[in-house]
Amino acid sequence: MVKAKYYAIKVLKFFRRSVNVIGIDIHFLQKEENFDSVAHNSKENQDNFFKDPKSKENLYHPELLKFYKDVALTIKTNNIDLNNKSIADVGCGNGNLLVNINNTFKPAKIHGYDFAQSALAQAKSKIPTGEFGEHDIYLPLPQQFDMIFCTEVLEHLLHPEVALKNLVAGVKQGGNVFITVPNGRTDTYKGHINFWSVESWKMFIEKNIPTGMKFESGEFGKKAIYALISK
Repeated sequence: MVKAKYYAIKVLKFFRRSVNVIGIDIHFLQKEENFDSVAHNSKENQDNFFKDPKSKENLYHPELLKFYKDVALTIKTNNIDLNNKSIADVGCGNGNLLVNINNTFKPAKIHGYDFAQSALAQAKSKIPTGEFGEHDIYLPLPQQFDMIFCTEVLEHLLHPEVALKNLVAGVKQGGNVFITVPNGRTDTYKGHINFWSVESWKMFIEKNIPTGMKFESGEFGKKAIYALISK
């Protein structure tokens, strides 16, 4: 068995060298044994992540901060007016997206929901006038809003279709839901459960929102996919 594996690796390496000649590069990924993506996304683990000072480098990475700024700009360029409107960010994390929304518009009220208490505390410190609370995304939202954001959340869920239906139900008539997930064709993060392509993401949205509801979807920057759903 060991010898067979040795020769298989040699053949694969030979194949890689061969295709490199014509400009194709192949990378072999080794699966990390005993890594549980579901456990990784537990409430306890996420709470510890936001508590850990070492996470600050990831949470405030320039690329991520630009992403949040681009989300706010996209809403503005789509002529969606959030002034004097009620806004909710479901899976708000430490509040960086809501800070950008608050700087770009003048919402009547900002709400942030997450299941990590440490994240909510950080978000509240950035927007003292906002309302922040713990919420299970598999349950209906406590009220309806004019605009709901849910960025980089659904890829972590075992049942994203349930979450999507709750998000859509939580927006008022005439309101909008803006969702992003990583592009599954380039996403290699082992902690994610779902990996959508642009095409499969469009099918997922279409299947799980009420018939006749309008939406648009596509690439968002280099690494993400979006859906803008209008009610």
